[in-house]
Formats: sequence, C-alpha cells, structure tokens
Amino acid sequence: QEYTRQLKEQEAVSHLMPVLCKVLSVGQGHQGSKPFDLSPWSIVEYDTEGFDSTAEMSYLILASHLYYRALTHIPSLIRLWWIDCKQRQLTIAVETYTEKYFSQLLISNEMDLVNRVDIKTQLEENEENEFTVKTLRAASEVTATYRVDEQNMQIAIKLPSNFPLRQIDVEGVQKVGVNDKQWRGWMFAVAAVIGFQNGNIVDALTVFKRNVNLHFSGVEDCTICYSIISLFVQGKKFW
Repeated sequence: QEYTRQLKEQEAVSHLMPVLCKVLSVGQGHQGSKPFDLSPWSIVEYDTEGFDSTAEMSYLILASHLYYRALTHIPSLIRLWWIDCKQRQLTIAVETYTEKYFSQLLISNEMDLVNRVDIKTQLEENEENEFTVKTLRAASEVTATYRVDEQNMQIAIKLPSNFPLRQIDVEGVQKVGVNDKQWRGWMFAVAAVIGFQNGNIVDALTVFKRNVNLHFSGVEDCTICYSIISLFVQGKKFW
C-alpha cells in the first residue's frame, strides 16, 4: 500500500498511460494509425535482454507488457486514471483495447489463482463452519458459500468484461444471522479489496471469510463500516 501511495502522490500513472497509449496507437485515430494488434504476441513475460532500441517492435511489445503489469499490480490506479480521463475518444479507445487484449487474460488469471490447489485448500479450511468456493468461468464469476447452522450464506463476485477498468459486482446471494447493514458492510469490504486496495479475488474472499468467522465468534463489527477486518491487517497477500 505504501508503494501505491507513492505512485499516486507522484502521479506516475498520469505520466505513464499517455506514453503507453501513444506507443500502442490507442486513441490516436486522428493521426491515422490503428492500435497495435497484440493477438500474435505474448504479453505475460518480457525478456529485457532481447530489447532492441533500434526496432519499433521492441517498444510495442515492451509497452504492452508494462500495461499488463500495471493492470495486474496497480489496477485501482489505472482505473482512477481511466475514470478521470477527460478525453472521451481516449477513454473509449482504452476500454476497447483493454477488453480486447487484456481483460480475459486477467480474468483467467483470477480464476486460475482461486482454483490453485494450495490456495483453494487454504481458503476452504475452516474450523467452525464449512466454507466452499466455486468458479464459473463462462460467467466470469466466483461464489463463496459459508455454512451456518445448516443454512447457506453465499456471495457471488462477478468480473466485468472490461476488468479491471470497471468495478467488480459483489452480490449478497443469501445472508444468514446478520442484519442488512452488516451484510452491506461485508459486501463493500469485499469490493473495496479489489476496487481500491489492488487486491485479488483470493484476498477478497479471505477478508469475507474472516469477517464472517469473527462475527460468529462474537467479535463486534466496526460501527462505521460494519466490517471487522480489511486487507491492511490480513497479513498475507496472494499474487
């Protein structure tokens, strides 16, 4: 979070994004150039030793990789830049480009992380009540079900097609043993982990599970946000 704060204070993303857009010809239609076609290329990894300062393609691939890394590690800052962008043409172009070449990859990464055997096992470990997590790839959705006194408490996290530019949708499918204000507070806490704290779905589900566990253990919720724990005190973050 300190790293994110420094980037925000230095307005690093405000300097980075116009450069990336220019290199990739995103939102530069008035200059007669089309956005760089990323479909034949892999953007997940980049070997800096192969960079050739005399080759235009090297800059294009590097810019693509940098944008992928930014969307992966500081999505909240990219989202804020995109929301605050005053150039409508650029806003639309960035959204279109992101959705076409990056969003599905990032969504798939989230699903893969949730389904990783060690992480899924750790998520579903629960001494008090049964906690299960399921992914619905076709719907870009993850559900978490907490068993309470033979009843199911369930939430669903759905990722938008232009993830992470737009906020995730957190739906409280079924609540048990908690009032409406507390329930809404928990939903907000889940959304905030991903939307404002650069967390991932695993982080968000961990916060939800711990909030529920502590609530049913008799720990009082915060009277302001009705959430007990946040990513800041989670202690462990998954990447």
